[in-house]
Amino acid sequence: NLFRNRWTGSVVDLRNFLMAYIDRPMQWGVDDCSLIIADWWRANHGDDPARDIRGTYSDEAGKAAIVDAAGGLLPLVDGLAQSVGASASAANRDGDFAVLALGDGLVSCGIRSGRFWAIRSETGIAFTSNVRVIKGWSI
Repeated sequence: NLFRNRWTGSVVDLRNFLMAYIDRPMQWGVDDCSLIIADWWRANHGDDPARDIRGTYSDEAGKAAIVDAAGGLLPLVDGLAQSVGASASAANRDGDFAVLALGDGLVSCGIRSGRFWAIRSETGIAFTSNVRVIKGWSI
């Protein structure tokens, strides 16, 4: 699961990237579900698709206001992905990212890792395969 940063040439290891979040409690506006995929993009490409929203909210209500203003999580993430030139994909390769419908009916963002999806949870990273890809992008 090694990727080469297109700006610096350094190698980005997906496993090590996810391990940095594995037991770290989530912080709204810092490293929540949409910002972790922005962090993943930044680690691989150098630019931050979420630079305009990062740090502008600090709780779930603030996040909800930003998501609502964008018309939902999919339009928000799609706009951020388009702003940095991310290519839409089936999101079936390691490192791809997506907006996902989870088995419990919630919608979240995740990063493909093997046959699982890594999803930011309140206590760290959760891994699940019980998802439906709503829209995905290649890293």
